[in-house]
Amino acid sequence: MENRERCNEISDMLFDMANSLMEEGEERRSYSIETAGNMLLLVSGLMKDEKDMETVSELMAMYSAKKILDGQMMSQTGMGDIEEIIRKMKDELGEDNEFED
Repeated sequence: MENRERCNEISDMLFDMANSLMEEGEERRSYSIETAGNMLLLVSGLMKDEKDMETVSELMAMYSAKKILDGQMMSQTGMGDIEEIIRKMKDELGEDNEFED
C-alpha cells in the first residue's frame, strides 16, 4: 500500500471519529469533547495534503516555543522590568509613527 493510500485511509477514519465526538459533545454539552472532534476533523483534512500538514506542524511548533519562552520570561522578569519593556516599545513605536517636517 502506498503512503498516499494509507494517508487517505487514516483521514477517513479520523473523519468518522471526529463526527462521532462532535455529536457526543453536542449531546453532552461538553465543550472539550466537541472541540476534540473539531481538532480531529482538522487533522483529517491535513492528512489529505502533505504541504498543509507541514505548515500546520511548523505553526504548532512555533506556538509551543512561544509559550515556553513566555513562561521563562515571566518567571525571570519582574513586573517593573515588564513595564519598562512595554514603555520602551511604546516610545519606539511613537518615534516610528512621527512625521518629519
